[in-house]
Amino acid sequence: MKFMDKQFGRKFTILLVLLVAIVAIVVAGCTTPTPTPETSPMTIVSMVAGEPESLDPAYDYESAGGEIIQNVYETLVYYEGDDVTKPVGVLAKSWEMSEDGLTYTFYLKENVTFHDGTAFNASAVKYSFDRGVIMNLDPWQSCISPLLAGGLDYMNSNQTEADQKAYLDLDSVHVVNETTVQFKLAKPYGAFVPVLSFYAASIISPTYDQAHGGYKANEESEWMTSHMCGTGPYVLTSWDRKDKIVLDKFDNYHGTPAANDRVIIRYVDDWNTRFLAIKNGEADLIYAPTTYADDIKKEPNLVLETGRGTLSVTYIGFNQKEKVFQDQRVRQAFIESFDAESYLKDVCLGYGKRVNGPIPEGLPGFNPDIPYQKFDPEHAKALLQEAGFSKSNPTTIVLNYNEGNDNRKQACLMLKDQIEKYDLGITIDVQELDWPTYTAKNRAGELPIFYLGWLADYPSADNFIGPFCYSEGYYADKVSYKNETIDAIYQEALYETDPAKQAAMYTEITNGVNNDAAYIWSTQAVEFEVHTKQLKGYQWNPMDSHLRYFTMYK
Repeated sequence: MKFMDKQFGRKFTILLVLLVAIVAIVVAGCTTPTPTPETSPMTIVSMVAGEPESLDPAYDYESAGGEIIQNVYETLVYYEGDDVTKPVGVLAKSWEMSEDGLTYTFYLKENVTFHDGTAFNASAVKYSFDRGVIMNLDPWQSCISPLLAGGLDYMNSNQTEADQKAYLDLDSVHVVNETTVQFKLAKPYGAFVPVLSFYAASIISPTYDQAHGGYKANEESEWMTSHMCGTGPYVLTSWDRKDKIVLDKFDNYHGTPAANDRVIIRYVDDWNTRFLAIKNGEADLIYAPTTYADDIKKEPNLVLETGRGTLSVTYIGFNQKEKVFQDQRVRQAFIESFDAESYLKDVCLGYGKRVNGPIPEGLPGFNPDIPYQKFDPEHAKALLQEAGFSKSNPTTIVLNYNEGNDNRKQACLMLKDQIEKYDLGITIDVQELDWPTYTAKNRAGELPIFYLGWLADYPSADNFIGPFCYSEGYYADKVSYKNETIDAIYQEALYETDPAKQAAMYTEITNGVNNDAAYIWSTQAVEFEVHTKQLKGYQWNPMDSHLRYFTMYK
């Protein structure tokens, strides 16, 4: 896969005719409403670390943007409560699969409107999916486009106008009528319905997008990266960069109305500032690293929501474009220099569990018998000496983490201390980056070694094996990891219909990746959210990028 960015300028005659008639409605419907005071009892204030990179579901592929997308846009299906085993309809009423597994038919809800006042229908679904495929950016390349008939061929093309037309002529997303849409797949894929719960598959207003430039192949939309028009319970009111995002209740929402009038998400990287704010009543919820659990528990007015397992993996990635990490001995030495057990106990304070590979516990395909990576500093030092490191040949390696994530900072410092303790002339320069810069550099493959996490796009082991282990997967591509044997097994496993056979292939892949010393596997997080006792209606699901606010009130 190729990972690029920016907008599509294809002309859609019918939409443009419609646009002339309703452009005034579009502009009025998605402009900024008059703000209400932040002291309103129906305003929920959340403080988190790190603002979004983008708000466009076709481009954004990180949790800060995903949180906003999941509150403003909607997908055809999602999950209720904390369940991730049974998708339920959101914009879809029901669906069915053909006998050959190649066609999925979705029957859509009626009387649903976008925030600009235009109608949600099958044409909007088709537009959103055609847009995602043609834009050809990370989340669609990773999860959706390869599944659709002709999607992989388009991805592997030069994305010329002729290539775009060839894909669109296949009509892989077919409008049967205003309330019925069909998806034609390249091959049968059992997790297709769960894939549609991924926020990248959100449905946007076609008229709003076209009114602001539409989209182009391989380009991020300048307008839609900071503006939104969906069907969800909230409307985007404003985004003040590096400060806050304001969401207001959508009064014409088709589902149960939001239990609050306004949500303000403030971006504050400093833990002490966030903690003081919630203690003083200036915030209702805050992002909290687990290392501060004891401080939180001492506060009588705070509630710590924890215990349920996330579908996530945290890890340290080696960029094999860097000469130093092209040597497997060096990667293995770094693995054996990270004390994951102590990190979980002393930094995470036991909130979480170790991981033995890319698949988190709780998903079919997870194998508890795969051994954990060992902490073996004596052997690690010997490997580094064998690789040629010495005091007479000093080397500096930059290790990055995202600003405001104190757990990751401590993990990086632990690795630094251990490596430098060998006294082999290696200096580990631990550097923090703000979240948008961090994700942009990761997207461009510019981080030499870094601590990051992966949260499920949809609840399937495929969504972890593919990104980490397949050479064209999201993270493997970023760190230039490639093993042709593993690639071949993955391509076979992806469409294997026997769960036991697929799980065995995933175990083989995981063992191969671990033998290649491709990543340091760290932890699988648990739910860890902090709010005041006055806040009611808190809900959590492992598929949430962070929080969905529409049930909360006080």
